[in-house]
Amino acid sequence: MIIKRVLNNNTIISLDQNGAEIIVKGKGIAFGKKPGQEADESKTEKVFTLDTKETIRQYQDIIMEISDDIIELTEEIIEVIKNGTKKTINDKIHITLTDHISNLLERMALGITFDSSLLWNVQALYPEEYQLAVKAVAMIKEHVDLPIPSDEANFIAIHIVNSEMDLEIQETVGITETINQVMNVIEEDMDARIALEHSDLDRARFVLHLRFLLQRIVQDGMLQYDKSDYMMEMLMKEYPQQAACVTKIMQVISEKYQKEIEGERLFLMIHVIRLTTAKEIRG
Repeated sequence: MIIKRVLNNNTIISLDQNGAEIIVKGKGIAFGKKPGQEADESKTEKVFTLDTKETIRQYQDIIMEISDDIIELTEEIIEVIKNGTKKTINDKIHITLTDHISNLLERMALGITFDSSLLWNVQALYPEEYQLAVKAVAMIKEHVDLPIPSDEANFIAIHIVNSEMDLEIQETVGITETINQVMNVIEEDMDARIALEHSDLDRARFVLHLRFLLQRIVQDGMLQYDKSDYMMEMLMKEYPQQAACVTKIMQVISEKYQKEIEGERLFLMIHVIRLTTAKEIRG
């Protein structure tokens, strides 16, 4: 494995078999080495790919600016995250989470906290990611003698979700806010309290459907198109209140993202019926 660039004593950039740049990490893998020399592959601990030259440059900047112990801590956290989920975690998390944890520790040292009230529902919407984030916060607390607030797990959970969706962090925050709006519409319109604080399969399926729908919208991907007029007409007759609720949900999404989602009506209708009949808790 030939070294293309040395980032620090523990990190190099090399090339894979297809000639694509890869980040290779390992204790002392670059010690005393220069570009063009052979790396000691026995010291390799992690290999990951960053998809553009810009992301590689961003990672290089982070390596240069952030202390090795924070980078090592973040790598341990990322390993826990990857081992704790079957979902694909985009390697850009090595940039975003390292940067977030570094900024977090700087803020805590200065006594600065962020308001996480906008993310109050993260635990309910993304339970798996939230539990992984709780573990991450515990690992950070073990590493530093600083008062890390428990609600920091909300922010880290969003970074995990973001790496699953492969979006910019603000896009993921926007999707989370939209899902909250949709849930509020259901609660208010149906006079039903969807038990967000409890694990519920129907709710989890609906949130997952919304995540993928909004992700496709943000990424300008193909949307569902199901024109089952007969089934839709039947459901609207049997569940008129849910039908009106779905129309409001579609308005919320269409107005925010300026996207026509009529083809999603049937799928949304089925989810809302499930949420507000078999599993609802009447106010």
